[in-house]
Amino acid sequence: MMSTIDLGVILIYFVLISLYAIYVSFKETRSSKDYFLAGKKLSWVLIGMSLFGSNICATNMVGLAGSAYTMGMGIGNYEWTAIICLVLLGVIFMPVYLKAGITTLPEYLEKRYGVSSRIFLAFVQIFISIVLLIPVALYAGSLIFYQLLGWPIWIGVAVLLLIAGTYTVLGGLNVVVKTDLIQSSILIITSVILLIIALTHVGGFNVLSTVSPDKFKMVFPASDPNLPWPGMFIGITFVGIYYFCNNQIIVQRALGAKSLKDARWGVLLCGFLKIASVFLWVLPGIIAGVLFPNLPKPDLAYPYLMTTLLPPGLLGLAVCALLSAFMSTIDSTLNSTSTIIVNDLYKRFINPEAADKTILRMARIATIGVMILSILNVFLVSRSEHLFIYIQEIASVITIPIVAVFVIGVFWKRATSTGAISTLLMGSCIALLAWAGFIPELSELHFLNRAIVMFFLCSLLFIGISTITPRPPAEKYEDLIYRRDLSTELSQYSEVPLCADYRLWSIILLFLLGILWYIFK
Repeated sequence: MMSTIDLGVILIYFVLISLYAIYVSFKETRSSKDYFLAGKKLSWVLIGMSLFGSNICATNMVGLAGSAYTMGMGIGNYEWTAIICLVLLGVIFMPVYLKAGITTLPEYLEKRYGVSSRIFLAFVQIFISIVLLIPVALYAGSLIFYQLLGWPIWIGVAVLLLIAGTYTVLGGLNVVVKTDLIQSSILIITSVILLIIALTHVGGFNVLSTVSPDKFKMVFPASDPNLPWPGMFIGITFVGIYYFCNNQIIVQRALGAKSLKDARWGVLLCGFLKIASVFLWVLPGIIAGVLFPNLPKPDLAYPYLMTTLLPPGLLGLAVCALLSAFMSTIDSTLNSTSTIIVNDLYKRFINPEAADKTILRMARIATIGVMILSILNVFLVSRSEHLFIYIQEIASVITIPIVAVFVIGVFWKRATSTGAISTLLMGSCIALLAWAGFIPELSELHFLNRAIVMFFLCSLLFIGISTITPRPPAEKYEDLIYRRDLSTELSQYSEVPLCADYRLWSIILLFLLGILWYIFK
């Protein structure tokens, strides 16, 4: 059980963060543009820290440490491969999205292909949020309450939704991003402290690598049942392109940037923080495997380290940071989902002439509705032994056709609306049948290797259908595909010194990634 000091720290922290969120809500959220895109005033620091905070929740801290507890450092490939996807977002996708002037990614698909593709993506992203992302964050956060306070799962779920849901309903993205900055900063500081203390207890990194040398491999044979190398490098990349480049939760922050420059530097900041995330949350899972080899559930590894190693006061602050990380994912997903519901469904089909106040009211109602529906799916998530693997497996089933449509559409002028909707529908059916075991040739593959096959199948399907259907007119795609001169149109990168060029820092980030992979191969 936690000490009175820890409980006091937690209470004070949540009172202060709630008051700050409410203050920002009433002061700065006055229009739907503020609610959905933070008034397009976000700086690169706010974008980068919010991207990191939104992504780092259940899928990282509890899930990564839990998987590392049994699988070792190889699970960190999910984090480091994400860096490639973030670079693609900044270099390729953001200029296209900003030039298109969109609020949501389904809106981009309508401009590029037509209304059918918009409807499909809107419903898929709403489904993923309600059935997968928010329930996982709620369940993982409730595990912390269970471990530290002995609370039943449903009480933890209620507390997380009450706090994160309230300020999200009131302030939207404006509040979400600004609270993420505070929460992510505290999260990083407390995680570094816990890592140092944990390494000290185990005798240091050299001792740890000697005791568990098999846990420090990141490259495994293609026949490995858990982490085959083709899936870990290629399959993860395809899944990651969806999550970081075609996913409203992530991209919405960059869409709220003051400029393309801020969007790109925010994405790069998140990329550099992703380098650190493997050491901050995968390494503690390995340490927990050495210090506490008989935990009843792998996903208890990180919270058990906290309760066992951290002194009073610091434990309370670490719990605040950990719960705030879960809240960051919850508030971000709530906001992005309500943005899609209102812009891609309500405003597009039900009330196109809605006044701004009506749109703002509907966004808040939609947020409350998403909260209620998400609670119903927490039980399904709780049955998974490895939260992180659960998320990745489900995501690999339903997102690959979307990735093919975005990637090809951004680069290929000949891509047609018929090809897009056919690929989305047929590709999803094939993926679901394979996942359910009805296509043995695909079903027997590791889910990440299956993602590779599905991407190329969907790409061939998309290209084939587009080739035999009428070519779209030039005005349909001219501002919706990638061109090298887009950066010049949207900003003046040619005039900045080399040391401030995002391209140089993108190369440095990828080079650092390559070095780390070589060290831990």
